[in-house]
Amino acid sequence: MRLFINADRVYKTGWEGYDFVINRVFPTENKAVIEKSISGWEWKNIGTVNYTVSGNEMMISISRGMLGLNDKLIDIEFKWNDNMQNEGVMDFYTNGDTAPIGRYAYRHTETTENDTTPVNEPVTVTQLKRNQYSKSVI
Repeated sequence: MRLFINADRVYKTGWEGYDFVINRVFPTENKAVIEKSISGWEWKNIGTVNYTVSGNEMMISISRGMLGLNDKLIDIEFKWNDNMQNEGVMDFYTNGDTAPIGRYAYRHTETTENDTTPVNEPVTVTQLKRNQYSKSVI
């Protein structure tokens, strides 16, 4: 199961906008490789992240620093993909499983506690350190 992350939300960077991929390289028992796109489908190993699997759920722990977000609020897009056969983005439609489907992506946005920006999509809110909140569009 691969996790693609668009950390800068700039669609001209990375591979099809995705700056990072986790688990493209076969993982060890509890470590997955995180890679950064150098240009298109050319990836550079930048380290490992911890992961666990429990039943049909996979949890990955990624530091802000690995995504270049140490001093920024998180505003990322991400996509899960399993059994990719080709390097082209159209593979999201034709092979394996992708969530969300096709070219859609999930979005995760972190805001301050006093943020009053209306959110038009259903969200889950989780309190984080430093009185910040996390909103994930479902």
